[in-house]
Amino acid sequence: MDSDQGKLFIGEISWDTTEDKLKEHFGNYDDVLSTSVMREKNTGKPRGFGFVVFADPNILDRVMEDKHVIDGRTCNRQKGITECDYYVMHWMSTIILGSFRNNWETYFNEVRPLEVERFKALRIQWAQYYLKVRNQT
Repeated sequence: MDSDQGKLFIGEISWDTTEDKLKEHFGNYDDVLSTSVMREKNTGKPRGFGFVVFADPNILDRVMEDKHVIDGRTCNRQKGITECDYYVMHWMSTIILGSFRNNWETYFNEVRPLEVERFKALRIQWAQYYLKVRNQT
């Protein structure tokens, strides 16, 4: 099986979420081959995202349709994202949206900060755009 088949990126998870909790939650859909919560190398603290790999890659569409709340947090999910893709999306959205945040008045002719929820929505839109462009190359 291709390493990205059956792989699901899970973002914005609680720092309390463990591999076992991911397996328990997503195990309701199908057999889970593996789960991982990404951690800081030096401290071992969770970084707020992880991956779930299903035995059957065809289950991903069904999993993507549902809203997932784990440990009280609504999780973002994307198919076939590698850890490298995550970093590219994160840093590019931070750079691009950070410039908007710092120059909001210049771009939009109004003085108001970018609300946290809107900022998150823009990051998700940027990530989806990145994946679309990546898949076209």
